[in-house]
Amino acid sequence: DPADITSHALACSDKAAIETVSLFSTYLGRVAGDMAMVFMARGGVYLSGCISQKIIPALKKPEFRSAVCGALSSK
Repeated sequence: DPADITSHALACSDKAAIETVSLFSTYLGRVAGDMAMVFMARGGVYLSGCISQKIIPALKKPEFRSAVCGALSSK
């Protein structure tokens, strides 16, 4: 169940769940960075929806930000 994966990952109680959410955060960051480049975002990138709201602690970790910055700097 996706909710179980998220809750276990954020509670740091399951290695597979932690890796899953970490990978999701990384991929989301890459896509967000790519979309920022495609649409020449100048005012920032906004994430919406229920998934991003539920994984805010994971998005505050360095994987997300480095993925966004990596996508922006590789273009």
